[in-house]
Amino acid sequence: RKAIAVGATLVVATCMGCSDFDRLRVKAMLGGVNSQLELAHRYGTGIGVEQSEEEAVRWYRRAAIGGHAASQLVMGNRYASGIGVEPDSAKAVAWFEKAAARGIPEAQFRAGFAYFQGVGVERNVRTAVAYLERAALGGSREGLLMMAALLGGGGVTLQAPDQTALRYRQHAEAGNLGAHYALGVVLLTTAADPEQRTEGVRWITSAAEGGEVPAQLHLGELLLRGPSRFRDPARGAVFLERAAGAGHSGAMQSLGLAYLNGEGVAPDPVRAANWFRKGAEAGSAASQASLAQLYRTGTGVEENGAEVLRWLQAAAESGHAKSQHNLGVLYSEGTTVSKNPDQAVKWFRMAAEQGHSMAQGALGSCYLTGNGAEQDVVQALMWYELAARGGNASAANLTQSLRSQLNDEQRAAAAQLVEAWLAEHANTKAGS
Repeated sequence: RKAIAVGATLVVATCMGCSDFDRLRVKAMLGGVNSQLELAHRYGTGIGVEQSEEEAVRWYRRAAIGGHAASQLVMGNRYASGIGVEPDSAKAVAWFEKAAARGIPEAQFRAGFAYFQGVGVERNVRTAVAYLERAALGGSREGLLMMAALLGGGGVTLQAPDQTALRYRQHAEAGNLGAHYALGVVLLTTAADPEQRTEGVRWITSAAEGGEVPAQLHLGELLLRGPSRFRDPARGAVFLERAAGAGHSGAMQSLGLAYLNGEGVAPDPVRAANWFRKGAEAGSAASQASLAQLYRTGTGVEENGAEVLRWLQAAAESGHAKSQHNLGVLYSEGTTVSKNPDQAVKWFRMAAEQGHSMAQGALGSCYLTGNGAEQDVVQALMWYELAARGGNASAANLTQSLRSQLNDEQRAAAAQLVEAWLAEHANTKAGS
């Protein structure tokens, strides 16, 4: 590097008649990082040169290749957004990981989010959480918010909660509202001391009052549906209104339920339907499912079979297991849609693979009767057994009945299929 610097000085010194811009380019071409960044800035903003995002990327790339961490983050953002380059999620993640390895919290968050979503890289929750933890510990607001959401939802277990709380507290006391929320969730979910859990609620409240929308949703649900010592339903509804008004689709769903059930507000099915609709149009699968149910029963809206199908289909296509099962039921019974056993099996299977016990039982019946699937008593017993393990009482009875009718070889084959499915779906949460 010293030799390059000396060479650059000599070249610039002999560049008689060169403009300041030409000298800047020479320094940049010879590896001067500050010069490369200055050129990137000028081309990106059009200061002193014709604006060119492509030229800006060219110089950011040189700096990034040279190991400049902030430029590596910039390159990741450029490939993610397609500014100055063709969008390329895989290249974006690669640059984010380079910058993350150099300790840039924002890059750690972006890499973690990519792994969590499976965008540009194969989805890997463990790798995602590792990046997100580092981002949060480094003070990334987005990383802190996402860790708070994962901790609050039970998706993450901290190995050293006390140490994590200490680091979050440092960021919180420095005024980071994301850290207020994350610290509150850590204390609320891991502290054995009731007073520390109460302190956790105070930190979450501070984040919510400071405008952190996820904290507003969390606090609203805690005040509405949490432990009795924290409940204040009317105040909880206020925070849900704030989060929903800020565009949070999860809050729209939660507020819709509040109006439907009269939690903290007077029951109002029409308002419930309006909030479910807003959430549904914002892409919330839970709201789409709720709105479909209201159209089915005529609650807050007029009964409308076409709307039931529309929103149930939307939720099912978004991966909502209960909606996939319910859509399978529509096709199986010919309700609202023409009877279609093949479609019924398709949707039952999608829900069953997510651990939905009612869908598993329904799929077992399809295999038993050959309705929409080739008759296969071993597959039928497998799905009944899985459904029974998930709490489906009817499937438990059918399991015992079918087992008594099969021979040892068939029962053993079904048992092997059950164990193989459970091993493959070790992280799948069973339920109805």
